Amino acid sequence: MANSLPHPQNRQPVSHIRGLAISGAFAAAVMALSLSGVGCSGTPAPEGGTGQPTSAPVMPTKPSPQVNAQKFVYGHQHPRQHGYLVTPKKLSPAKKIPLVVFFHGGGWQEKSTARSAAPVVNDLAQHGVAVWNVEYRGVTLNAKDAPGGWPMTYNDVAAAIDFIPQLAHESRIPLDISNVVVAGYSAGGNLSTWACSRPALPAKAPGAAPKFRVDKCVGIAGVYDMHLAFRQHDKFVRTLLGGTPRQVPQRYFEASPADNVNDKARIVVLHGKNDKTVNADEVKYFMARARAHGLSIETVLLDDAEHYSWSKPEGPQWKAARKAILQQIHTETNP
Repeated sequence: MANSLPHPQNRQPVSHIRGLAISGAFAAAVMALSLSGVGCSGTPAPEGGTGQPTSAPVMPTKPSPQVNAQKFVYGHQHPRQHGYLVTPKKLSPAKKIPLVVFFHGGGWQEKSTARSAAPVVNDLAQHGVAVWNVEYRGVTLNAKDAPGGWPMTYNDVAAAIDFIPQLAHESRIPLDISNVVVAGYSAGGNLSTWACSRPALPAKAPGAAPKFRVDKCVGIAGVYDMHLAFRQHDKFVRTLLGGTPRQVPQRYFEASPADNVNDKARIVVLHGKNDKTVNADEVKYFMARARAHGLSIETVLLDDAEHYSWSKPEGPQWKAARKAILQQIHTETNP
């Protein structure tokens, strides 16, 4: 892999990207799986953050996941500003457990929800960590009647991260918020690594100057450079950011973790070498930009990982991602 790469604006696209949407058949399968996990339905949480405990509906042929869930509201501008704290049922009394913040994928689309991440979130929790499964405002392809986009989607990510101290205060389960990892898949890979890049953002950028800093992150099949994604015909990026790189260049810069490298971050990215939805060039460019800042990004490139295979908890791709997340829990941040 080369030590440096030209900026994607000066490069030819390697392959055509079809975007990050979940196909209809796959979405139906994920929704069915998610019924065995933590859904996004339930009584809205009252002011102050804490909601009622959420019981996970169970498919008749699936064993009940050994997790508990509680809904919290991290903002009051829109109903999507909430998430679920998912924790193992079996815990040592009074022992604080590490926290993983998880951002779901789905092309930053309003129709995609935290429900789709329930299977892997439940799997993580059953391995001894708490998971803050975050919902956020999304967009539509026609850019109409959707609450998300720039900067709202990224403001939600920042707000959900900055809410962590209050989450710990209100949680029934003791959380070790000195040990937090942020992770996400596909669009969530962009959002999770962006959350780690916040200390490096320009002073007036959305999400800059975080109230709560997270320096350990795992990106899974993510988009790290928005210019590259646009050039490779990702149909969602233009809608998300409200224009082309020529029209809104600052937004493309501020939404790209590869252009805002936090030199204290510990970053792991996992990707399929033959991913036809998000090209592996995203990883190469991210690595090159990180090296330019003196930061080494750990990469895991799999030969047998299609874009949607990471969301299946029984598959080897998710098991590799889970291993990376749990290893980050036990890793110190850069000095």
